[in-house]
Amino acid sequence: MFKFTSVETDIFFDYLSTLCDSHFRDDPLLEHQVKSMAALAFSTMSKSDSLLFSLDYTIKCAIIALDVVRGQIIQTGQADAHNMRQILCATLFCRVGILRGLFIEDKDPSFLKPNREMITLPFTQTDSALWQHCADRSCMYVRTKLADISYLSLEPIAEAIQCADFTETAPPGNPGHLSTITRACQIIGLMSNLDTNRATLKMFLSAREGGVLDRFGLQTLDQFRDGYQKYFWEYLFTDITDVISILEETDSGFQRMVGIYQQV
Repeated sequence: MFKFTSVETDIFFDYLSTLCDSHFRDDPLLEHQVKSMAALAFSTMSKSDSLLFSLDYTIKCAIIALDVVRGQIIQTGQADAHNMRQILCATLFCRVGILRGLFIEDKDPSFLKPNREMITLPFTQTDSALWQHCADRSCMYVRTKLADISYLSLEPIAEAIQCADFTETAPPGNPGHLSTITRACQIIGLMSNLDTNRATLKMFLSAREGGVLDRFGLQTLDQFRDGYQKYFWEYLFTDITDVISILEETDSGFQRMVGIYQQV
């Protein structure tokens, strides 16, 4: 099994344990189930060499997802174990499709996509080259790798993963819907960086290699640095507004949002 040694993974597993002990004692299997999913996701994402969609990014989004679950409990007074499994699963495996070599059929420069078709991407430098196909490949992974897990509802998870690509317009949905939460966790994870210049550079290079720069309407690094804050407010902020009130119920979620507002 993958050996976790980072501070971030320790924070995630400690938070998970505290949350389950405080609110989910009537479901003693929940912590083990989520830990098993997280171990698989972290082990898989540790192989990513994408500048943006890395293990650290996955852990950050997963911690945000735990904040959302806790915020929901504070708001409603109810602890929904199935809801927690769904949210964590969608968030943990949201970007796994970015990995070259994820499937046995992947033989660089050809990579598997839906319907057993192959996409050819010559001269790839990092896993970011698969950005355009990441959501589809992540859904394929979830439907095959997690197919035998009875406590998960995979189709809503796949729908949420498809919705989480913040370079595409989000479909209308219920504020409490899994897709809305999963997308918001990705965007908030994206924007909550201490070093904004470095984070912007990583996103620009990843988007350029992945062929999605045109979706931002920003073609050069200077344009990206100058225009990304405007892109966030005009295109991304509305996708997280319904989740912000949930997130800010927790101290850590509130502080995270304060940090984002200070940066953008």
